[in-house]
Amino acid sequence: MSITKQKVGGNEIAVMEGSGGRIGVVLLFAVGSCEVPVGEITGWTLNQKELTLEDMPNPPSKFDAFQCTCSQENSGIWNALSEMKLVALENLPGERLDTKYITLPSKRNKDEYVLERRVWTRQGEVVAPSHPNVARLQYVGGDDATVVVSMFDDFKDWELKQAIEEIFTKEFERQQTIVNGTRHRQALYRLIERNSGVHFLGGMSTWFVPLAGVRQVEAFQDYLNTVAAKYKTTSYPTEMRVLDVIDNTKMRNDIASDVAREVQNRYEKLLDDTQSYLEKMANKEKVNPEKMERALASRLAQVEKMQGLRAEYEKMLNMKINIEKKPLDSVVQVDGRAKAILLSIQEALR
Repeated sequence: MSITKQKVGGNEIAVMEGSGGRIGVVLLFAVGSCEVPVGEITGWTLNQKELTLEDMPNPPSKFDAFQCTCSQENSGIWNALSEMKLVALENLPGERLDTKYITLPSKRNKDEYVLERRVWTRQGEVVAPSHPNVARLQYVGGDDATVVVSMFDDFKDWELKQAIEEIFTKEFERQQTIVNGTRHRQALYRLIERNSGVHFLGGMSTWFVPLAGVRQVEAFQDYLNTVAAKYKTTSYPTEMRVLDVIDNTKMRNDIASDVAREVQNRYEKLLDDTQSYLEKMANKEKVNPEKMERALASRLAQVEKMQGLRAEYEKMLNMKINIEKKPLDSVVQVDGRAKAILLSIQEALR
């Protein structure tokens, strides 16, 4: 059995070939912009036995497709619009060199975006057009979800509206057939959480996963490296690497430290969230006791999940994992069941 050293986050860890003596794996990943056809994900998943379709990146809903179509990163689709009708409305100083379109969320409706334009002059200056707002793009949900294009007053032109509708419809339909990088990251985080993974050395994209979850992690690695990587849209990598970790005393201590850091960070974040919630309730004239109980019970469930993670690692590592506690200074009077739940949140990790 050959043993080598690998650096993760600037620190060396012991890595070996083969499967004997592993306590788990360290996985490192990068998921950039990609557009993987839904059929490719389905086909790969049905041809292996470790992961199910529920484990994989979720196919986009129509509303997801709408948001991806309207993403600022996707503004290039509007370059196909003719400038002839738009330029006639402008009275810009200097020589106009280029016009770009962007879609921005509407302030009046979460299901609406506004198609706007920006003009660059030869001097590189960005000039605000006389009429920046071109059209509203509104999502209308339901079984036959669609998008309604409404032109602003300065662009009441049938041909221009038709061109916008054709561009949007084509991209909207395409977005329903592909899965982007964000959904791949979400699926990977779900897989890591389900297999009790914790951040390794506090790294955002570096995780330790216990031995029981290795086969699923390696299966997702195969998918990411052989399927998703083929459909990346930039030079940024879409790739995962998995390093076997030797079971020894030092590594157990290091992992215990990572678990303590992970649980404590989650716990303190939840305490901050709870504190903000209680402060918000304190400023209300009337508080619904049942609604408060549900909100606090939901937070208690998160704490119990953290406790379960800690207990799982304590059993696996055969050692006590200590968590530093900080008090929660409640600024709102709570009583009855709500008070009991609040006390349970503070006491759960002792």
